[in-house]
Amino acid sequence: MKRLMPERLNRYRFLVLILVLGLLGGVARILFKPDRPSDLDKMKAAADRGTADDQLKLAQMFFRGAGVPLNYAEAAQWYRKAAEQGKAEAQSALGWMYKRALGVPLDYAESLKWYLKAAEQQFPEALFNLGTMYFMGEGVAQDYREAHQWYLKAAGLGDAEAQYKVGAMYYRREGVPQDFAEAARWYRQAGAQGFVRAQSDLGTMYFNGKGVPQDYGEAIQWIRQAAENGFPKAQSDLGSIYLHGTGLPQNYDEARQWYIKASAQGSSAAQFNLGEMYANGTGVIQDLVEAYKWYHFATLNGHKTAGQTRDQLALKMTPEQVAEALNRASKATVKRVAR
Repeated sequence: MKRLMPERLNRYRFLVLILVLGLLGGVARILFKPDRPSDLDKMKAAADRGTADDQLKLAQMFFRGAGVPLNYAEAAQWYRKAAEQGKAEAQSALGWMYKRALGVPLDYAESLKWYLKAAEQQFPEALFNLGTMYFMGEGVAQDYREAHQWYLKAAGLGDAEAQYKVGAMYYRREGVPQDFAEAARWYRQAGAQGFVRAQSDLGTMYFNGKGVPQDYGEAIQWIRQAAENGFPKAQSDLGSIYLHGTGLPQNYDEARQWYIKASAQGSSAAQFNLGEMYANGTGVIQDLVEAYKWYHFATLNGHKTAGQTRDQLALKMTPEQVAEALNRASKATVKRVAR
């Protein structure tokens, strides 16, 4: 083997030493790098020096946990900074946090104060939330007339939920004279924006001819929109329309499918109607076990007559069948509605 000359060997050792020291220096810089401001610190500093928009953006990040740890107290702090600069969206958000005790103590007076500041700038969400405070009597005396005025302002600015609330108040005679035609007018505006409860209720009004001419075709159009958008009451109603063949051809399979969709979301009416279909063999093979299961779900979700119907059905069943029905219920993916 060829041996290195002493001078070459020394040069080789020197190069290796330089390489090793360079590697160690890189590792040291990684392990022992001096403290530098984090990206979050930079964002905070920029927001503190910057505009209300910057502060609002940072508040929303903390509120949602988007790119930063979820922190309601930190969110409230930044919402306050933006709110104090007059940012209506921040004022409304801060009012909501005081109402919900998120990151700040529960304080209806503070909530009302910030909502009013945002309302002065015609911010729809704040107008709607003021309506809700008066409607529910949260931190203020319950006052349906005052609630209606705030909802009406938000509705006039295109807030779909406010439009629905105005319509509902006319329908139920809450703070205003009962006026079904006016209710339908506001439901239509909210429904046109995709508000499913308004679509469903307007469909029911057309179905019954209340406030509008009776029109099954129009009713089904609105109810179907709400059903396809996932609203359980509309899904249950559409199932019943198919079951009875009112305004469209009777179709038991369609009825069952819509009842199943509504039942999965906790509709006790749909669950009871599925029980009826299986108990009577309507469009399905009669199955008392399946009927008991659906009556049981309807009972748990507050249906007024399902419990009695279930217990009467149990008299025609063996204990093993009842046990099987309860076993099926325990394995089913069905929402339990809180009462």
